[in-house]
Amino acid sequence: MSFYDWFGHQIDIILLFVQTSSHVQISDVSFRNIKGTSVSIVAVSLVCSDSVPCQNVELENIDLKFYKKGKKTNAVCMNVNGSSSGVENPPSCL
Repeated sequence: MSFYDWFGHQIDIILLFVQTSSHVQISDVSFRNIKGTSVSIVAVSLVCSDSVPCQNVELENIDLKFYKKGKKTNAVCMNVNGSSSGVENPPSCL
């Protein structure tokens, strides 16, 4: 998934969001080989329901750099079970 900023630069960001009181469970989701630049410090945000957490979420070879030099991106996970492998930038929260 690619997005573009005001200047036409490509921005990549991973978002998985389920309302925290939802009864919908997400499972078997993979994010693979994603490389790019983020305008947000939080480049990976995985937020799932507290009553039915996301299961089997996989992050593989994720390389998202912050658009300003000298700062690093980070990842936030809530109610997510899964694994990560390969390149991990930002460091995986799984």
